[in-house]
Amino acid sequence: GTICFNVAAEAEAELTAAIQAENLISDRWDLLMGGEEAIAACRAFLADYTPPTELTLVRAAPDTPPELMRAMGETAAAKGVLPPAGEALRGETRRGACFFAVDEEGGVAATAGAVMRNHADSDWADTAWWGMLATRDDWAGRGLALWLGALTLVAMADDFGTRRFLTGVRSDNAPSQGLCRKLGLGDSGLVAIAAADPEAFGDQPLTK
Repeated sequence: GTICFNVAAEAEAELTAAIQAENLISDRWDLLMGGEEAIAACRAFLADYTPPTELTLVRAAPDTPPELMRAMGETAAAKGVLPPAGEALRGETRRGACFFAVDEEGGVAATAGAVMRNHADSDWADTAWWGMLATRDDWAGRGLALWLGALTLVAMADDFGTRRFLTGVRSDNAPSQGLCRKLGLGDSGLVAIAAADPEAFGDQPLTK
């Protein structure tokens, strides 16, 4: 299993050293955060964007066919993205939203998701994890990640009253950093540090 810490950037080195001293592997991401400015940016993007007519928009729900959920997971995994449990993305066990675009062959061209995953007593209780942005290579450059990411963020705001959004992105992942910033998420002064059992995860990155 893994455990993830949201810590101030200046505490990163000390925490990483402590994790490694326990013979665990560590991973890290910049944490980007957005609030009302992100909601406004997403609404503005959606007002101007015209989706490709060849795609069908789907929001994950309890009655979404299993084969579509599997295809969504495969599209995400192919881009190094680890989706939350399907039950959460379908809104069955958590307040969550997941959108994906289905092509004419029934494949998932792109996806995005968000989940309220923190305990009610947590300092992060009002914050949604948002992201899971993944686009198949043959659909790259069409703005699908921006479209689905904006739809997901606005759905969380409108359906659940979410006003704060958090995502983790690697420092060297310039495309994802740029995409998140276009949708109004910015530097939080925090980093996410994960600790994992090397016997379970090996030495590969946990997600992108």
